[in-house]
Amino acid sequence: MRRVLDVLAVDHEEVIVPEAKADRDALDSITGQRGVPVLVSDDLPEGYLHDSSEISAYLKEHYN
Repeated sequence: MRRVLDVLAVDHEEVIVPEAKADRDALDSITGQRGVPVLVSDDLPEGYLHDSSEISAYLKEHYN
């Protein structure tokens, strides 16, 4: 995801989450899941995307 964000010059904030999924309570409270990558944005209908192919498609559609 970082490469797609960089290539498209998308202004973003990268948040480093704990390596252990069990320690990702903050991520779980926002998205309902503990996996990464995740794109969180007020512009998204659910507030987030958590599938890398969906994130790439969204970024290419909106920032290309």
